[in-house]
Amino acid sequence: ELGEESEKFHKEIGEIAGKIADWAIFIGEMAPYYAEGFAKFKNTFKTFNTVEEFSENLEIPFKKGVILVKASRALELERVVEKLKEELE
Repeated sequence: ELGEESEKFHKEIGEIAGKIADWAIFIGEMAPYYAEGFAKFKNTFKTFNTVEEFSENLEIPFKKGVILVKASRALELERVVEKLKEELE
């Protein structure tokens, strides 16, 4: 969706997240680029290719905190929100 600069922008978003988040989950084809940026600051993340893979392998290493979900609409990440809610209730 971002054209030729897509990888660069996703790495930059990963870097920003790495400066402020303690832990991250990245899903989708851009996940490796988010993770590359995040890894400059922290190595506490997991990547998944699909929402289904995430749902089947979810392990949340915390029980309190703030969860921020950011994605393109194409991934239908409301499914991720529902899975997180199930796991944390």
